[in-house]
Amino acid sequence: MLLVFLACLVVSLISLLAVLLVVKLKLLNESKLYYLTSFAAGVMIATTFLDLLPESAQVLESGVYYLAMLGLIAFFIVDRFTVWHSHSHGHHHEVKQNIGQKVLIGDTIHNFLDGVVIAASFLVSIPVGVSVTLAICAHEIPQEMADFGLLIKSGMGVKKAVFLNFISALFAILGGFLGFIGLGERAHEVAILTALAGGMFLYIACVDLIPSLRNEGQPSVRTKIISTTLFIIGLFAIFAFGQLS
Repeated sequence: MLLVFLACLVVSLISLLAVLLVVKLKLLNESKLYYLTSFAAGVMIATTFLDLLPESAQVLESGVYYLAMLGLIAFFIVDRFTVWHSHSHGHHHEVKQNIGQKVLIGDTIHNFLDGVVIAASFLVSIPVGVSVTLAICAHEIPQEMADFGLLIKSGMGVKKAVFLNFISALFAILGGFLGFIGLGERAHEVAILTALAGGMFLYIACVDLIPSLRNEGQPSVRTKIISTTLFIIGLFAIFAFGQLS
């Protein structure tokens, strides 16, 4: 149990390190946030199809894509309810102002599941546990940097974004604890949650992030090229880290 706790703590600290790196490098101006949004969209799409859904398929064997669709629909319903609730109070909120909330929810679920996966790997053996932890740390860096940029883009202050991002990262410890206690009996349920999280990340990428890029005024050709390149890099970053693991 101690190894699982330490591994999950390391993953959480890696998330904090990635966020502090964004602040240190001053990646918070509008143009660079535009680029981070492109990168985040690629990372989230790749994480869905190369990480979350394959993990679910190993356990469920069938029905994974139905569950992913259900996760997407669930986020759509939450999105519609949020818009309706805001209008009922006479306020107008653009879609991008809700991105921060959705990113935190999706990231919290993903961090929790990371903890469960870490627990499962250490239950197999210590070498497998160490290998999986290193792989998760590797893909946390680009993902958390991108997510933090989205929190700032949604209008959140830097200190609040750092705090909430780290709290979200700590859910890996909760996932590791619960996974260590009862993973053998809950593997099916974990796979279901993983598939649902995949649908949620897909919704964020395709409904919030990519449309927000299309609505950012009239970017220059250079900006479009850099943005598209970063989107592709985001896709291949997760693929590359998966291959290395």
